[in-house]
Amino acid sequence: MTLWAAAALLAAQTAAAGRFDPPDLAEVPFKALSVDQYSDAVDARAAKGDYEGALDIIAKALAKNPKSVQLRFQRCVVLEKSGDTEAARRELNRFTAMYPEIPEPYNNLAAIESSAGNLDKAEELLKTALRLRPAFRNARINLANLYLVRALTNYKEAQEQKAEPALAERISTLSRLIKQQQP
Repeated sequence: MTLWAAAALLAAQTAAAGRFDPPDLAEVPFKALSVDQYSDAVDARAAKGDYEGALDIIAKALAKNPKSVQLRFQRCVVLEKSGDTEAARRELNRFTAMYPEIPEPYNNLAAIESSAGNLDKAEELLKTALRLRPAFRNARINLANLYLVRALTNYKEAQEQKAEPALAERISTLSRLIKQQQP
């Protein structure tokens, strides 16, 4: 299939569906896809739980476009979703070193650190994300959730020192709030 035929196929798919559905990579020559189309194909694979397939697409796409910030970040996200936390942490740290002005990786890295119990590091990362983009809603929500966890921990410690009904009620309320925030 020529590049023009691939473009026509993509245009026909888009027009027929009224939206863009990522093409099956077996149908379209790899070099014919744009970065956005690679990204859509990665999202489609990851949504199906095919993380290896998603990472393979990213590797091929980065070979064609090694400077793609979008694909580099997607690699971090796919690694995180796949459960390879250490690789995701390593890639996110590398990403923040290369692109310190982008707030999203700080947010993702904070989620990993928070899950590992490193709340101070998570807070620092979230504050960095918010310094870079004060209106970054997800980072603000994650920081608020982190503060809820810290408040719960402190209330529990105070309750252990001296049990009081008011503290027990606060602990119960915060526990419900935190549980509601979890996916």
